[in-house]
Amino acid sequence: MSITINCPNYLFLDESLLSPEELEKRRFIAEMRQRAGFLLKELIAHCIFLWLVISISFGSHDTGSYYLNKSQKDLFIDTFSSKVRVQHVFFF
Repeated sequence: MSITINCPNYLFLDESLLSPEELEKRRFIAEMRQRAGFLLKELIAHCIFLWLVISISFGSHDTGSYYLNKSQKDLFIDTFSSKVRVQHVFFF
C-alpha cells in the first residue's frame, strides 16, 4: 500500500533538469530576495535608531518636562546618595 501526495512539480524540481541559464536566473532571484530581506531589516533598524535619537533630542523642549525630570533626578539622587554609602553596598 503506497501513499501518494499530490504536490506541485516545482516543489521537487531537480536542479539537473534545469538549463544553465534557468539555473543562473533562479540563483540570481534567490540572491536578490536575500539582499532585499537584509536591506529591509537594515532600514527598520535605522528607522528605530532615528526615532530614538529624535525622541531623546526633542524630548526636553517642553518647559514642563525639564522641571519634571529635574525633580525626579533630585528626588532619587539626593535621597539615595545621602543614605547609601559604599560601605553599605559592600556590607551585603
